[in-house]
Amino acid sequence: MKRKLHTGGVPISFESRCSTSGLTSPMSQSLSNISLSERARRIRRYALRMGEVQGQGYIAQALGVADVLAVSWFHALRYQPQDTAWEGRDRFYLSIGHYAIALYAALIEAGILPEDELETYGGDDSRMPMSGMAAYTPGMEITGGSLGHGLGIAVGAAMGLRRKGGDQRVYNLLSDGELGEGSTWEAALAAAHHGLGNLIAIVDFNNQQADGASQQMLSTEPLEEKWRAFGWHAQRVDGNDIPALVSAFDTAAGKGDASFGTSAQTGTAQRAGGRAKDMGGVGGGVGGFAPHMQADANQPRVVICNTRMGCGIPFLETRERNHFLRVEPDEWAKALRILDETAPTEDA
Repeated sequence: MKRKLHTGGVPISFESRCSTSGLTSPMSQSLSNISLSERARRIRRYALRMGEVQGQGYIAQALGVADVLAVSWFHALRYQPQDTAWEGRDRFYLSIGHYAIALYAALIEAGILPEDELETYGGDDSRMPMSGMAAYTPGMEITGGSLGHGLGIAVGAAMGLRRKGGDQRVYNLLSDGELGEGSTWEAALAAAHHGLGNLIAIVDFNNQQADGASQQMLSTEPLEEKWRAFGWHAQRVDGNDIPALVSAFDTAAGKGDASFGTSAQTGTAQRAGGRAKDMGGVGGGVGGFAPHMQADANQPRVVICNTRMGCGIPFLETRERNHFLRVEPDEWAKALRILDETAPTEDA
């Protein structure tokens, strides 16, 4: 069964490493000529505007994961903005409830939420509470916040969709901190046991959580090897490098493999071309480029994304204890100016 993707094949530009101009690669949303890097810039800008409403929040995470969300929503996912309950959509499950500000920004950019509603962020009766709730927000598939449960929900959804005979994929964004939860690894075992090739986990590895560096709280390295030992196809990339993300997501999606996620037989998923960066582990590991082994058609896949908290706003990138940022009133305008200076011009 061939998938009719929401994203098309029109050449547009994308770039990497928290900047917004650049290279060329085939992807597009609805034939529009907007680069992935510009999508990421806008996601960052919407998140900053929401943060300014409350004067604080999980801004550093939103800035760090913006590139991952841009590639997810404007390259990988299949969906209909006007119908968030469309049965044929790919599912995007946000396990990290406090990352809601980042997902709201992506949903605004995708045309699912109206831009003017961001002024209500975190307020009474808002559809944008500070922690994501499925009952409140179109496009918010699950209620997160009690960390460590998103992957288990995704496993159940992937099993259900496969039983229905659909070709939808389930994407689950989870945090490196959630890798310290036993329920995450129980779900990982179940996914491999049931051969869920339609499940793609995305780990935001920013090495930060409320009490400090996540690897100081509980080390999970060597991370790729752990996922592989649990039966997953694993890749690790720079999560702020858009070309690397595109290559990794295409590999995870088994581009070129028509049996992906639906076949009951063993097969292989073809890489989409290019090589995603192997970032190694925090505090060690081998850098450079490494080829990724092909995934079995019935093998769940994980993309581990090394991201930088506050990415794109230098003075926030270097701020200590940035899990929950308190930003001075004048700094919001300063941050927005930094993003506006990188916006493409009409002549570009």
